[in-house]
Amino acid sequence: MTILSAIASTRACERGDGFGSCLPEWIDAGRGGDMRSIACNPLEAIAVMGRVKEPFAKKSSLPLIGALKDFVPVELKLVSGSELEPAWDYYVKQFHYLGYQKLLGHRLKYLAFIGEYSVAALSWSAPALKIGDRDRFIGWSEEQRLTHLDQIANNSRFLILPWVMICNLSSHVLSMNMKRLAKDWEEHFNKRLWLLETFVDPSRYKGTSYKAANWKRIGQTNGFGKQGRSYVRHGAIKEVYVYVLEPRFREIIGCQQKPSELFHRPPQTQRKVEELGMILEHCQWHPDLTAQMDIDEEGIGTMAQELVDFHRQFHDCFGRIEHQRLGLAYISGLMSNSKAKSAEPIALEFLGKESVRSMQQFMKSYRWDHEAMQSAHQRMLAEMISQPDGMISVDPCEFVKKGKESVGVARQYCGTVGKVENCQSGVFVGYSSTKGYGLLSCRLYMPKSWFAPEQEERRKANFVPEDLVFETKQQIALKLIDKVMQSGLFPAK
Repeated sequence: MTILSAIASTRACERGDGFGSCLPEWIDAGRGGDMRSIACNPLEAIAVMGRVKEPFAKKSSLPLIGALKDFVPVELKLVSGSELEPAWDYYVKQFHYLGYQKLLGHRLKYLAFIGEYSVAALSWSAPALKIGDRDRFIGWSEEQRLTHLDQIANNSRFLILPWVMICNLSSHVLSMNMKRLAKDWEEHFNKRLWLLETFVDPSRYKGTSYKAANWKRIGQTNGFGKQGRSYVRHGAIKEVYVYVLEPRFREIIGCQQKPSELFHRPPQTQRKVEELGMILEHCQWHPDLTAQMDIDEEGIGTMAQELVDFHRQFHDCFGRIEHQRLGLAYISGLMSNSKAKSAEPIALEFLGKESVRSMQQFMKSYRWDHEAMQSAHQRMLAEMISQPDGMISVDPCEFVKKGKESVGVARQYCGTVGKVENCQSGVFVGYSSTKGYGLLSCRLYMPKSWFAPEQEERRKANFVPEDLVFETKQQIALKLIDKVMQSGLFPAK
C-alpha cells in the first residue's frame, strides 16, 4: 500500500466516473487536478463531525493510492442508525457536489473501508416519482406505478472519498453494495426490491462505474425538478441508469416494456421561441376573441405573454425545441384573424416561408406525447372548474373540407351546415359547473368506409394506427367519458 502526502483535490470525489487507470495516467489526462498537501487537523474534524470518535477522525488524513489488488479486501458497513452515521453525513456534506440533506422516507447509508480506513460512502433512497424513460422501460400503467413504485431504490449518493485514488474501487464497492442491498432493504422496510435506479450528470461524469457494474443506461431526465406542488425546469438533464434485481418484475406487475422515446432531445435553445413570443405581441387576433374580452392594446401584449406562458407548461410533451416553436405558432394561428387555419398560411404569417414544410410535417408526422398533454390540460382545468355537482357533456362536431385526403374525411352528415357534406367529424367531451366550462377530451370519428380493404394505402398515408377498428360515435363517447371518470378529476352528477 502506498501512502503519499499529496492528492488531487478536484475530481477525486465522484459519482459514477471512477478511476479507470492508475494515478499518473489520471493526472496526464488533463482533468484539472490541483495538487495540495494534506493538512487535516483531526481535532477540527471531530468538532464538525459531532459524535464521531477521535480515532475514526484521524484516519481521514491518510491518502490511499494504487491498484485494488494491492490492498486488503474492502469491507462494507451499513451505518444507518449507528455511531458511524454522523461520519457518513460529514463526508457527503463536505465532499459530494450535491451535498447532504436530511430526507424523509426510506434510506440506507453505507460506508466502505479498507482495513481501518474509510474509502467510500453510498446511500439508497426512495425512487423518483416520475421519470419518462424509466417508466417506459418498465412499461407499467399509472395505477401500477403507484402500486409498485416502492420496490425501486435510488442510488442517491455515491462518493469515493477525496484521499482515495484506487483503480476500479468505485465499481467494486458498487457491486458489493448491490449484492447485499435487497436483503438489507427487506429487513428494514419489509419491501422486496425489483429494480435500482440512479442519475448521472453527463457534464461531470461518464457513468464508468455503473457501466462496469453492469448497469444499463436507458435514457435521460427532462431537466425538471419538484418545487412545492409543481415541477419547474432547472435545465440539468441527467442520464438514467437502472439495474434489474428481479428479472421477472414485468411478469409480476403484468406489463410489457414500452418503446423508447420516439424523438431525440438535443440541448435546448430558447432564442427562436422567444422571438416568436415577441411576434405574438403584434399579432392580429380574431376580432370575436378580443371583443368578448373587452381588451385594449396594452392587454394584447399581456395576452400574448400569457399564451406563451400557458404553452410553456406543455414543453415537456414535445420532442425538440423546434416542435415547441411550431406548436406555439399553430395555436396562435388558430386564435388569429387569419381566414385560413391550415398549416401553410399559419407558418407564413408567424414563422416565414422557410418554415412552411416544417409546419406541415409537424402536423402530420412529428411526434409529441398526446396523453401527457391532455392529462396536463385536464389537471389545470380541474383546478379552475371542478365541482361535486358538475356535469359532463358529449357532442359530435363536424368540419367542412374541400379535399378528400384528410384523415377521416367523407361525405357524411355535417351538423355545421345541417346536411350531408364532405367533412370530418369528431366526438367531444366537455365539463361544466357553476365555476365555468371547458373541453376535456376528443377523438376523430373514422367512417366505416375508411376501413375497407381498398382504403389500406390511404390509411397508411395518413398514419392511421394499424390496430384501430371502426367504432360508432356512441362507442367513442362512452370510452372518452369512462376515461375522464377514471381520472377522478371531474366529479359529476
